[in-house]
Amino acid sequence: MKKAKTMVLYCGESVYPKVWLDKRMEGIASGLKALPFDIAASHVVMDEADAEKVLAENLPSHLDFVLCIFISWHITGNVMRILNEYKGVPVLVVAASGELDAGGKLHAPAAAAGITALLPYLRDNKMVHKALWQKPNAPFPYEAIMQYANVARTKREFQQSRIGLIGYADMGLYTCT
Repeated sequence: MKKAKTMVLYCGESVYPKVWLDKRMEGIASGLKALPFDIAASHVVMDEADAEKVLAENLPSHLDFVLCIFISWHITGNVMRILNEYKGVPVLVVAASGELDAGGKLHAPAAAAGITALLPYLRDNKMVHKALWQKPNAPFPYEAIMQYANVARTKREFQQSRIGLIGYADMGLYTCT
């Protein structure tokens, strides 16, 4: 089976400390690179200007799924505009949790709350999607992401498969899937 192909969107808000957001994204990105799927593109979407920049680029085609990782709270209209370009592509939304510091204080800029506005949009637009919520100080859900990637890739392979033929040879036969 071929590797799944995805585009990763790191979603967040620039009002949070950039150092913390960048550190979190770099840690997640290094873990994603170790997974056996192809990342066709990776974008940081923190505001409307970032969304405009992504849409102005030549967006990758033939994706098996889109991976939206919420690092913090996010104005979902920005990522919705990008996802509109991928209405037939499954979407995996992950809310990255925060971390407890040495004193037990949770540093979590509301990623779990950030995805709550996106989920009704995906549902209402009949987009195939799944949401994952990481618990504080728990490992990032790389295994669950890989499982979703495999299912999305298999779905796409089935959609492109020729399962059988209906009709007679003189009719040119009809492909059915």
